[in-house]
Amino acid sequence: MDGSDVPTGTSAPRSPQQRGGGFVPLDDPAFIPASAAAFLGDDELVLGYAQGGEARAYPVSMMFWHHIINDTVQGQPLLVTY
Repeated sequence: MDGSDVPTGTSAPRSPQQRGGGFVPLDDPAFIPASAAAFLGDDELVLGYAQGGEARAYPVSMMFWHHIINDTVQGQPLLVTY
């Protein structure tokens, strides 16, 4: 990764079946520098987004559980889905 920030998680995600169906969007995710994301392997797939010098990386493994992330980049709302 090239210094893009990646979102952090506070607990292990649960599958939709464990939650009784449906997906729980991740709203306003917190981020850490890519260099601090020891939980990501070098071959981890991410969805990347860059705008106005600000970059984000959303790990596909996280998207698998949430499918929807509502974020804000450069003051503009951003919906990421997988």
